[in-house]
Amino acid sequence: MNYNKTEKESFFKKRRQIIIYFLCCLLCFAANWTVYTLMTKALHVDLSEVSGTGNAVFSVFSGKSGSNLYKLLACTFTAWTVNLLVSFTTNKMWVFKSRDWSLRVVGREFLTFLGGHLFTGVIDWFGTPLLVILGMKAKFFGIEGAAAKLTVNVIIMFLNYFLSKLLVFRKKHEKNLHTEEE
Repeated sequence: MNYNKTEKESFFKKRRQIIIYFLCCLLCFAANWTVYTLMTKALHVDLSEVSGTGNAVFSVFSGKSGSNLYKLLACTFTAWTVNLLVSFTTNKMWVFKSRDWSLRVVGREFLTFLGGHLFTGVIDWFGTPLLVILGMKAKFFGIEGAAAKLTVNVIIMFLNYFLSKLLVFRKKHEKNLHTEEE
């Protein structure tokens, strides 16, 4: 099927926000993955001692699986924090085009954004170690447990888009839609 220039422009215009969000997600994912990878290497995380038997949730909270599980939690939390800052900035500037940088507006947007990301952060912080405990320890790029990290990050990417669109940048987004249509 051949598309002319107008059809291609229309396709992009209709899907601009989701395309830009996906590109920003790639940037955020790269930041998250880089920090996570560097930290797992620096802390010498060895997941071979993390047990796949017994109550996985109990293992996470009791420390039964040893210090490597705590190291994994520290790596995940730090990578999440970096991702939060990169994600907020890219979402504000490029995805939802919120142009008001006043302290009041940025503060409100950031706190709402933080609230949504705390919700998905819990999924990240505990989802990755939980999947590792349950046996998802496959290596990618030499990082043990990367399959768990990747699985959790894809789920979070979708959740964060809808939370940002519906809660954080809603007013600005609706206002921008009216401006673009005129």
